[in-house]
Amino acid sequence: MQLNRDNARLTELYGQTENTLRTLRREYEQVAKVAKEVPDLQRQNETLGQQRIQATNERDHFRADAERYAAELSAERQARLAEIEEQRRREARLQAIEELLAQLKPKDPAAETPKIEGAIAGESQS
Repeated sequence: MQLNRDNARLTELYGQTENTLRTLRREYEQVAKVAKEVPDLQRQNETLGQQRIQATNERDHFRADAERYAAELSAERQARLAEIEEQRRREARLQAIEELLAQLKPKDPAAETPKIEGAIAGESQS
């Protein structure tokens, strides 16, 4: 009777050991599969690292270009504003000159013409 109980206990223990062994084998196969993928993953990681460095360098280059273009645009904008201001000053001076000319111009051109002609004739007789 004791042997039957021991046999049942050993049979149960054997079944548990078999289940544990199967589980361990599956886990081993999974680990072995992952272990085979590690070198490929390392190469991919190195490649991605190099691509990241290259992308960072390109980003920095583009950022520097954008900053340079922004500075050029700002300088051009300032130059254009200066040109516009200079043009406004010229137009204001021209307007002032035209107003002075309008003030100096005789109100009745026919009345002024004989005086001018007389003055010219008097000069030619002298």
